[in-house]
Amino acid sequence: ALTRAELGREHSLTLINAAGQKISLGNEVKGIDRLLQDVLDYSTGPLYEKAVERFNNNEVVDFKRIQVQRQRGWRVDGIEYPFPGVFDYRVEEGRLHLQTSDGWLPGIPIDEVSQLLVLEKFFDSLAPAAKSD
Repeated sequence: ALTRAELGREHSLTLINAAGQKISLGNEVKGIDRLLQDVLDYSTGPLYEKAVERFNNNEVVDFKRIQVQRQRGWRVDGIEYPFPGVFDYRVEEGRLHLQTSDGWLPGIPIDEVSQLLVLEKFFDSLAPAAKSD
């Protein structure tokens, strides 16, 4: 798991391995900005590619409270939104907010969404088609 917090110029990075061991890094590490970007790029790339592969094979891509499938569209907390379905998103104050045909949904706490950075990239890859309508 990977979490990121940015507060002004303060950065922190927490890495958690499969055994649950954690390491947290902050501004005391020289070049934390570059390290943060490298870790994000390295970790999200393969996960994103796997998500796209699953999506292209019409498998469900599961982000905990949010799922997406090529044939069925988005599913948020059990409610289906056929494509484009989710038109926009934003992350504010530790919550993921989604805009659907019903308007902005109540925010989902980001700790209840798996692979948030991959999900954001996934939204961005599907958004141009949705936003051009």
